[in-house]
Amino acid sequence: MVSDFERAIPEFSLILPIGISFYTFNSLSYTIDLYNGKTKKARSWLHFMAFISFFPHLVAGPIIRAKDVLLQLEKKNKINITEIYHGIGTCIWGLFQKMVVADNLAIFVNNTYSDNNVSDTLTWWVCGLAFSFQIYFDFNGYSTIARGLAKLCGIHFRLNFNYPYRSLSFNEFWKRWHISLSTFFRDYVYIPLGGNRKGFWKAELNKWLTMLLSGLWHGANTTFLVWGALHALFLSLETMIGKFILKSIHLPRIINFGIVFGGTLLAWVFFRSPDIDFAFYVVKCMLSFEHSASYRTLLTGGVSVWIILAVLLEFIPFTSRFLIKSKYWFIQVFIWSLMIVTILFFRGPEQDFIYFQF
Repeated sequence: MVSDFERAIPEFSLILPIGISFYTFNSLSYTIDLYNGKTKKARSWLHFMAFISFFPHLVAGPIIRAKDVLLQLEKKNKINITEIYHGIGTCIWGLFQKMVVADNLAIFVNNTYSDNNVSDTLTWWVCGLAFSFQIYFDFNGYSTIARGLAKLCGIHFRLNFNYPYRSLSFNEFWKRWHISLSTFFRDYVYIPLGGNRKGFWKAELNKWLTMLLSGLWHGANTTFLVWGALHALFLSLETMIGKFILKSIHLPRIINFGIVFGGTLLAWVFFRSPDIDFAFYVVKCMLSFEHSASYRTLLTGGVSVWIILAVLLEFIPFTSRFLIKSKYWFIQVFIWSLMIVTILFFRGPEQDFIYFQF
């Protein structure tokens, strides 16, 4: 029951600009790099404001560095038909990833997480697989759209995702996943703490502090903290096993892949769950094998179709061969046209970008 005193307290809400975290990251990186002599001072106030407030990346990244963008602004790159052509194609590819792959996977993921009665092992493993690809194609889709929009403005962003689920180690995974954020924490947290320059155990401590801070950046929630701690644990175990146990033994690639992908999938459970208790409940269901749904679970909401499509896009070099590197423009135009048709007729229900909340 609300007391009269509590009713008398006016509600307080803080109005913050859209993309405040990315304004902050840009400002910090510019200030620190300028102090350390790693970038030059912006030629003008206009250049500085253009770097800080460049619209394509502000809502959900990728994080851009001053030395990359300011140099391009100084060169006054001219926008030509080739840049427009590639910019439009890149935006179409990003929209396809988001609206067709991620949004259709979201149907099954959201329904499963909102149903408190789901307890069978198979459903939760399928859901974990679906969310792993949902968050990847959701965020990579946004990053790709941002890169396309930047191209239309004559600015080039670095690649933010590089087929992360192909990784054979957790260290490799973090070199491929959300590259702009992982390199930001490496350059401005891990290395300033001492990196690996002060001995093995100090390096491990720095690694844990960096990953825990990365988790907290996503939100002041225990689930994100556990997600960061799990990846810190994976990285530490990988380093220690490689250093002290398996110095001269090389596991088959398929085993390395299974360990990395499986560990990443389990960590995503904490990232997606609304609270820590629900996350542990999901993990318990996944590891108990006490219940098992029929294989019709795979067909629920057509989730199997979208998982298969996601797997093909991630593990078969289709995009790099035809969408990016193909020298035949008519092949690219044909594929982009197919993507537009697919977006129009097979897009999933409208979903906010997952990283809008961070």
